[in-house]
Amino acid sequence: MTNQREQDLHPSLRTQIFKPVNLLKQKVGDGGIDDDKIKNAQRLIDECSYDGFLPLARELTGIIYDLLVLLRKQGIQDSEKTIKDFAANFVQLKANGAMFRYPLVTRISDNVLHFLDSIPMMGDKELDVVQAHYDGLHVVIEGRLEGLENPQANEIHAELTRVCQRYFKDLTKHAIPKSPPPQTKGDA
Repeated sequence: MTNQREQDLHPSLRTQIFKPVNLLKQKVGDGGIDDDKIKNAQRLIDECSYDGFLPLARELTGIIYDLLVLLRKQGIQDSEKTIKDFAANFVQLKANGAMFRYPLVTRISDNVLHFLDSIPMMGDKELDVVQAHYDGLHVVIEGRLEGLENPQANEIHAELTRVCQRYFKDLTKHAIPKSPPPQTKGDA
């Protein structure tokens, strides 16, 4: 059904809906996957001893470490770019951590991403907070602290949350106070 306004338009300006060919559906068919196959696939994933996340996590944390070292040596030239560079790597860790049985990596990465989204600019104090998160991730990844049952792992996350809270508390404490509104003759 078209409305009158659309009918009045030239045919070349009317809304056209194109339905693309769903090639994947043609390849696999209309039916679902057998429940037994899904259960078997999940069992294989759960019982797999190969930790495919470690190489990725080591690569991403290596990039974060290299960036920290570089910025400590050369200084921060472009605050916005620096924040984006860190965020790009933490986003990958966040996205993959829980999927590969490292939910703490996801939580820590989420924590630092919220921090990076909230800071006005990147400076030495902000680098210290990112460094703390890197250190926490390093302990979790190299210690292979999977799951959330480990009290040490939960304490790492809790402390990193407190690091961010202290940073923002300190930031607001040292913020430049707003000047009082100017007094008018009637206020005196």
